[in-house]
Amino acid sequence: MAETADRVRRTILETLEPGQVRKGVVSSIEKFGVFVDIGGLDGLVNVTELAWTHFEAASDIVEVGQQVTIVVLGVDIEQEQASFSLKALHPDPLRSSLAFRSVA
Repeated sequence: MAETADRVRRTILETLEPGQVRKGVVSSIEKFGVFVDIGGLDGLVNVTELAWTHFEAASDIVEVGQQVTIVVLGVDIEQEQASFSLKALHPDPLRSSLAFRSVA
């Protein structure tokens, strides 16, 4: 059974590419970020990639069991790790504000 899980994880890792958008489920919340399961592989969303707005704790943004959409930031097949972002799906409010001001 563990071999099957390892094979699934490896297959997912080999198909992931930076920039891909995937759906997953928040599997755990830590001080440094949250882990999102995308069907057999848990990838990390670092706290800096959760939201553009200020928050005190990752649990202010997501909760365990919540379905989320992530952007793949990086994949390390050797280490069997993937990094994801939630905020990459939304425009940077600072850039939007600066663009608006330069037009006005």
